[in-house]
Amino acid sequence: MAAKPTVAHRGIPQADFIDNPNAFIAQHKNAEEALTSLNEQYSKYKFMDAQLIRQKTSIAGRIPDLEASLKTIQFYQQKREETTVNHEIADGVYAKATVPAVENVSIWLGCSTMVEYPIDDAEALLKRNLAGARAQVAGLDSDLDYLKEQITTLEVSLARVYNADVLRRRQTRA
Repeated sequence: MAAKPTVAHRGIPQADFIDNPNAFIAQHKNAEEALTSLNEQYSKYKFMDAQLIRQKTSIAGRIPDLEASLKTIQFYQQKREETTVNHEIADGVYAKATVPAVENVSIWLGCSTMVEYPIDDAEALLKRNLAGARAQVAGLDSDLDYLKEQITTLEVSLARVYNADVLRRRQTRA
């Protein structure tokens, strides 16, 4: 018998396994209403799944940029003198440039904001941001795994209620 879902994992409600589909149907006016309530919950889970995937894709997409920026800053930290480099202007397009000794770097924060930092502070900031992004992706992976379990549980419960209704209809016809 299913009760109100309880929140078990970072705001995602737990799907209760319906072990007695006939009792679950009896809690509603009829089987259609019981199936409708389960389908509504299923739709909510699928919406949450899409949102979490979108969030994860967005955050995971920033990780390569953070890694590339961190690698560049670490390169300039090692070269505390004028350096000639091949700078990528666009995908696959490079230009040779002479870069003076770097003491400050500008970091694009987003929202049309760029801030200049001393190179050591910039490295620390990028390391924190990279660690935070990786932790967020790991948390979202955990949420997605939990949500998939809840979706599977709900799909099984939906099938059990549907099959119980089919069996009940067959018995009433006979």
